[in-house]
Amino acid sequence: MKLNYALGSVRVQVIRERIDSIPLSEAKEVIRRFKHLKDSPKEELWAIFLDGRNQLLGDKLIGLGTSNSAITDVQDIARTALLLNAQGVILIHNHPSGIPKPSEDDMKSLGNVSQALNLFNITLCDYLIVGRTYSYSLKFNEEVRI
Repeated sequence: MKLNYALGSVRVQVIRERIDSIPLSEAKEVIRRFKHLKDSPKEELWAIFLDGRNQLLGDKLIGLGTSNSAITDVQDIARTALLLNAQGVILIHNHPSGIPKPSEDDMKSLGNVSQALNLFNITLCDYLIVGRTYSYSLKFNEEVRI
């Protein structure tokens, strides 16, 4: 990223690498792509950015936490979505405990991110939690097994 400052204005230049266009419209597809999270000893929160056809624009590690928590940087998620001109975002993180049951903090984070993205007409498409033997989709309020 290149920043130029002049008379109080900021110029941001985004350089995007070409990635294979992969539609990510189902939770199973996303979980397959991030299956490595089930073995991580620390919580990792990733944001996946999609265009209007659910094609992958990119993904980003938002937070690397401890064995039982990770910081959700709402500004970073919204800023990256805007820079990529994303129409949708999927959040995915793991629970090193192996049990992908949403916590109170998960639900609070979900609300904060959803509210921020809604200001820019960006859809929070799903919030997925990866466990050791199965995962959980908050969008569908159901377990997802792969």
